[in-house]
Amino acid sequence: LSTAMLGFGVGAMSNTISSRLRSLRDRHATTIGGIGFSASTALGYPLWNSLPVAPMSLGTDITQLFWVPLLLILITLPFVFAGFFVSNVFSRAPGASATLYAYDLAGAAVGVGLYVLLISRLGGPGCVCFAATSGLVAVILAASSTLNVRMALIFFTVAVIGAAPSIDEHVPLRISSNKILGSPQARALPRDTAWSVTSAVDVVRTTQGVSIVIDGGTAMTRLPSADPRKPVEPPRGLRALPFALGARESALVIGSGGGVEVRACLGAGVQRVLALEIGPVISKLVGGSLSRRIGEIFRSPQVELVTAEARAYLAAQPERFDTIMAFHTISNAAATSGAMSLAESYLLTQEALALLLSRLSDDGVLVMSRPEPQIPRLVATVAAVWEQNTPLSQHIAVVTASAASPDFITTLVVARKPLNVEDEIAIRESTPGRIAYLPSGDGELHELIRVAADHHRKPRETVRRIAEVAARLPYTPATIEPATDDRPFFNLNRPWKEVGLGDID
Repeated sequence: LSTAMLGFGVGAMSNTISSRLRSLRDRHATTIGGIGFSASTALGYPLWNSLPVAPMSLGTDITQLFWVPLLLILITLPFVFAGFFVSNVFSRAPGASATLYAYDLAGAAVGVGLYVLLISRLGGPGCVCFAATSGLVAVILAASSTLNVRMALIFFTVAVIGAAPSIDEHVPLRISSNKILGSPQARALPRDTAWSVTSAVDVVRTTQGVSIVIDGGTAMTRLPSADPRKPVEPPRGLRALPFALGARESALVIGSGGGVEVRACLGAGVQRVLALEIGPVISKLVGGSLSRRIGEIFRSPQVELVTAEARAYLAAQPERFDTIMAFHTISNAAATSGAMSLAESYLLTQEALALLLSRLSDDGVLVMSRPEPQIPRLVATVAAVWEQNTPLSQHIAVVTASAASPDFITTLVVARKPLNVEDEIAIRESTPGRIAYLPSGDGELHELIRVAADHHRKPRETVRRIAEVAARLPYTPATIEPATDDRPFFNLNRPWKEVGLGDID
């Protein structure tokens, strides 16, 4: 969006401040703008796609200081020509600005509709190629070209449209080396690619099994291999936690992906499983071509698979659940572009957690996993919307998937009822890694979690105490300032004023 706005602005300004450009005849100016847009789009794709850009390596690879700006210039160039074309059209008929603007809005609406219609058929590179033809079409309609020129433009337009479906085969989209599928070994793996309006989805096959990878590695889900003729085994490890506490009647799985959590619910004997998956391509895969591989769990009568954004869906549904599971619902789309602090997480704000807690039954359990340094912030965010009479510190547990410190998969358990001795024993038996916090006093994060749970009542004091406790840990915890819908940047480890040169690596 920023490159588009910059390009449009530069194109329009150049038409105003350059006497040479102003001296061009109207038909020449619009022709230059339209053909320039098409050429810089169609030819620009293979050019910028070949650049060895790796934004996450800016701190370690000095050549990125050249490649990243060059990439930004190349992807801005088509918008410069578009801005030049549009400003010329408006300047030619200033009295018809209102009508022209109406056509502009109508064209934008048609463009969005075409994108939704074509993305699944042409893929991302194909849509870029198809979009390039719009400049040629504009010249054919708006410029006063000769018949021969128009015929040539029509020929090139048809040729580009014909090449669009196969462009990805000849010039495959390059995946940054910072992503899972960016290595030479990963690129050589057999895989099938499908596109939705929001992302590319790859089904990757290795000797270890099948995985679904989103946008080359911004997110990934491994598919559990299972025989549909055999009964589902009881869950083990972190995914057995809510059922160890007795939450077995109904379950909500947020980000069901390949079905690991859904399978855990079925293995625990849950009678009603609502699986929410935001990606329509993933829903189609696990309910269709990959269904048998994962044991046809999404075709089970106990399971309802819904393609929807969790908050929008739950806001319209009053149903309550004994278990709500959200394991690593992390979108790294911004992170893998080198902008982790700008990754918006609307499932991790005060408003989102208040909604999830309101959907728990009286005996319900909420289970969410995050990287360990972020757990105190998650606890502080829950505490900010906690409405029970008893302190939050008596209702939560924190456990890890392994002995690593910090552990990438660390789980926060929030129970409607205070955890008792039997609950803590059950949590210990289900935990494959470390006990980081239990209400009775166990866990190396016990003091840290208690401080985070009090943050909303004593913010200044808890910030000081957090710093004291964190000094004894082998890592630096994230800020405990709760995220909100107005500031949904949960992945921002510390406030901007605390970020220094030492944070660049």
